Amino acid sequence: MFFLVGADAGLARRLRADGLHLPERMAGRPGDIRALARRFLITTAAHSLPAAIKARRCGVGAVVVSMVFASESHPGARAMGRLAFASLVRSSGAAVYALGGVNVKTARGLRPTGAVGLAAIGAFGA
Repeated sequence: MFFLVGADAGLARRLRADGLHLPERMAGRPGDIRALARRFLITTAAHSLPAAIKARRCGVGAVVVSMVFASESHPGARAMGRLAFASLVRSSGAAVYALGGVNVKTARGLRPTGAVGLAAIGAFGA
């Protein structure tokens, strides 16, 4: 198990976190990412193929792509669906985690996509 802190490298250092998760807007500076990657596992959010490719080129360890399916945490937001997600995974060349509407039922359909894992906000709780 890894402990990641969101978007605050100073806090991650103080807490001795394993990694740092960055929002998409913070993932575009290759020098910054490479410097942080010497100390932390770096993940970033991505909401499109260009963002996932950019993150990979900057040197992140993994990309968390959303929204794969409709989600209660973002009502009305546009979901890409399983086929578009699978295409993004193949085309990005990155280690990709699926986020957005991921639950026990939808996770089964993600097996053949090439995703390295799943992320969820509340779907796997009791």
